[in-house]
Amino acid sequence: MVSRARAGQAIGLVKRARRELVNSGAIEALVDLLRNGDVSTRLVAGNALGVISSHVDYIRPVAEHGVIPLYAELLHEQEPLGKEIAEDVFCILAVTDESMIMPLQSLNIW
Repeated sequence: MVSRARAGQAIGLVKRARRELVNSGAIEALVDLLRNGDVSTRLVAGNALGVISSHVDYIRPVAEHGVIPLYAELLHEQEPLGKEIAEDVFCILAVTDESMIMPLQSLNIW
């Protein structure tokens, strides 16, 4: 959570800025980085997507881009920060959208 708070502060993620990021294609770009980047890039992209998804209006668009398996991969890697980021995002998904609980359970992450 500390990393997410820092990321939000660093990019000045107020409601308007978050909307502008989403409208400019940030979700797609970050998903691509999460899927294809090196370890460091994946952590930064995963954290940034977590910041974006922390707003209820954007959680579904983020999830619909196929990030759940990508975050599951972060959970299974050795990087502790990646595990923390993935756990935070899964908690956000499960709390804000009950329809996400079944897909999350099917990943056997809990």
